[in-house]
Amino acid sequence: MEKEQQQEAYLFQVTNHHLSGAGIPPQVDDKQAGRYLGYFENEYSEQLIFIYDYSSGQGTLYLGDADWATAYPVQDGKAADLLLGNSELLWLTACWKAATCVNLKPKT
Repeated sequence: MEKEQQQEAYLFQVTNHHLSGAGIPPQVDDKQAGRYLGYFENEYSEQLIFIYDYSSGQGTLYLGDADWATAYPVQDGKAADLLLGNSELLWLTACWKAATCVNLKPKT
């Protein structure tokens, strides 16, 4: 039983830091297989979530300061129509590179 509890224990948990006007944040967990998940919080406590789906090869970015409900597509490590700060750009680039690295893709 203890091993089951360890497997279900949170590894990382974070709360929404944005005001209600930012919308409802996406509910992300790792139970859906085949995805790379990334989280970032900048120096202003603005939160970003990156999800890469291995089966579709699609990346998606969610930002609390740009309406949580809007899913921004990410291509080649860049999110069109978004103005990101330097730290956010570096983080997104790192997520993209990690997610699209051939050695990290799950075996099917």
